[in-house]
Amino acid sequence: MRPSLRCLVAVLLLSCTSRRRHQPRALASWTPRRGGSVLQPFRSSHRGCVPALRVKVNYDLDAEASKAAIGAGRAQSWEWTGSSLDDAAFDQERLLEYIQARPWEIMKRLVTTLWIAGGIWLAWRDRKEDDAPAPTLTTSLVRQTPVTARGEALRRGLQKMGVFFVKIGQTAAQRPDIVGDEVAEELKGLQEQSTPFSDELALQILAEDLGHDGPLAPGVVPSNCHADGPTLLKELNPKFVASASLGQVYRGRMHDGREVALKIQRPGVRDVLGLDWAVATLVSRGYQKLLGSPNDYGQVVDTVAKGVRMELDYFNEAANAEEFALRHAFLPFVTSPGWIPELMGPKESSRVLALNWYPSRAPKELAIEERRLLVEMAVEACVVQLLVTGFVHADPHEGNLRLGDDGRVVFLDFGLMDRVDFGIMESCAAGVRQVLNKDWLDLTHTFQAVRFTPQPMMKNVDFGIKKRPRYEPCGNEEFAVAFQKQLESEADGQSRFGAMAVALKKLSDRYLMLTPPFIALLCRTFITLEGLLAEDPKMAEEYNVYQTSLPFAICRLLSPRTRKGAVDLRTSFLKEESSEVNWSSLSALVTAGSGNSASSSSGATQEEIGHFDLGTAAAVQRRLLLTAEGIALRRLCFEVDAFQACRGFLTCKDAAPLREAAMSSLAEAWATRRRRQGGLGARGSPDSFGPRAAAAARGWGMWRPTEPVSLPPSMQDHARRAWRIVARWVWWY
Repeated sequence: MRPSLRCLVAVLLLSCTSRRRHQPRALASWTPRRGGSVLQPFRSSHRGCVPALRVKVNYDLDAEASKAAIGAGRAQSWEWTGSSLDDAAFDQERLLEYIQARPWEIMKRLVTTLWIAGGIWLAWRDRKEDDAPAPTLTTSLVRQTPVTARGEALRRGLQKMGVFFVKIGQTAAQRPDIVGDEVAEELKGLQEQSTPFSDELALQILAEDLGHDGPLAPGVVPSNCHADGPTLLKELNPKFVASASLGQVYRGRMHDGREVALKIQRPGVRDVLGLDWAVATLVSRGYQKLLGSPNDYGQVVDTVAKGVRMELDYFNEAANAEEFALRHAFLPFVTSPGWIPELMGPKESSRVLALNWYPSRAPKELAIEERRLLVEMAVEACVVQLLVTGFVHADPHEGNLRLGDDGRVVFLDFGLMDRVDFGIMESCAAGVRQVLNKDWLDLTHTFQAVRFTPQPMMKNVDFGIKKRPRYEPCGNEEFAVAFQKQLESEADGQSRFGAMAVALKKLSDRYLMLTPPFIALLCRTFITLEGLLAEDPKMAEEYNVYQTSLPFAICRLLSPRTRKGAVDLRTSFLKEESSEVNWSSLSALVTAGSGNSASSSSGATQEEIGHFDLGTAAAVQRRLLLTAEGIALRRLCFEVDAFQACRGFLTCKDAAPLREAAMSSLAEAWATRRRRQGGLGARGSPDSFGPRAAAAARGWGMWRPTEPVSLPPSMQDHARRAWRIVARWVWWY
């Protein structure tokens, strides 16, 4: 595809697609059905057409592997605060009602969007191939090449289209595998800055939402206020300090001395968002029918649409911030600002979000060592969010990550969050282990479990012969071999999640790939995070995200919350229908990835490449032992033959890897303890964190190195009693 066409496709369709453009028309006939992807014979009614297969796709997990994430009820019960007609724009079943009520508005919006998109296409049409930069497939967040006229036309065009298309462009900047390297490079300018709106208008919105008709602060009087009367704030900078696609941030000080960050919503964004999503849904439906794709792009549109709608609900964002603080309080290096309800507007329609101003610095203000520490903390925090808590920050770009003055990583902007079900968490944990162990065949089954590939696997038998593919079932073994070759040919293939996404994208010409709705936000999270790694050449070369994820993946596999996960754990822990420990399986589980090193052959140390002991593993392990997360593990300990297990651990040949791992762990713990006692603790270790700033949310509390997770007394007592029962049974036996 020419770059000009790539540009046009990126503008109109990126939010709705993640596959290449050619799909078989025969696959268009499908209906949702429980039990996963089902293939049935289907013969076309047209003469001369090759018989194809009908694909029935259901993105829901199997009953044995499905369990909603904690807090999912609040997200599902959330409702848009607009009128009932506005709600219809975001509901596929009511979309026709919305279109019939506003046909001319939607038509005008569609024509305007296509007109601007056409102008962008014209700016790229006559581009000479010699002017194109060399392909890089980088996930860097900062533009590396000089500003060009066509790039400026692309960015300005998206900004004219509105917030919705700016969001598309920001996501496309991290997906060069879809839109091409040159388009992705030019779109990075949208990450760096957004067109601001009038400060005067922002201050008017602030006064109107808070119902204040006097001066906002000494010398700050918007046109809809009087100069007389008490001031709302002690100090207020009338010039914005940050501008984003959905709002602008202003800094002030309350009368009690607290510094506050006021996020004011961009005017008119709610009104135009419904029209944009109606247009996006129409385009995605037409695109799906035109290509005959089995992927339900409408579900992807709805998933992202609800995320953006929730991002405009500032009270929901405040609730997300508080929930994030509570769920991740056990991580000693993570923090976020608290919210100030008295400085927010009406709950149903607030356009002002008030947060404590957290003393911190942006990544671009940091020295290289501090930046490496910030990236390390951010990556570990997001991996824990994916594999342990299931409450994932879906937009962790440089503007939303800062290094606090207390030494912690400060997360900002909780409007766009993703909740990952326990079944997905357990599958992702298994996938991390399988990649490190190079168990490609098992990985293909994991892809099918999360509905990323159909069951059975489908191969395009006309690849390289015809443009329109024709699919036939194939074995998982064949796909595993193809995936292994493709992944090993990619740079950073076995150290980056993004490299796996690129490999799967390239395989989508030969094998059928599905698009579960949860993929959209998770890809955005981790591809954006890995863009931070790309800014540091040493970390980009040496840092292995899979190796970093492994301890947390094992903890998730040891603490299953689904029936399928519990069965898999018992199979890995005990022999079938026996109380004897399965040492070979347990050794393989605990020592997974031990042959891979986070350092390269150059011999760089962990500290040299930015890998610090942040106390994350200790916090997650303590959480496993002292909370309900460890209920499955405690049940297994109750079943095991304790004396035979002790003897097997000391004498069994299959337990040798486990003994070596235990001795290495003890030696490392002893050495770390001696270094700390001697004052040799590395920078970034848990000892270096100071008390959390006063701006931290209420749920954070204080943290001590001797207690990597803060638990209520009742929960601690429950955990002690549970382990006491296990110990008494072992002693009695």
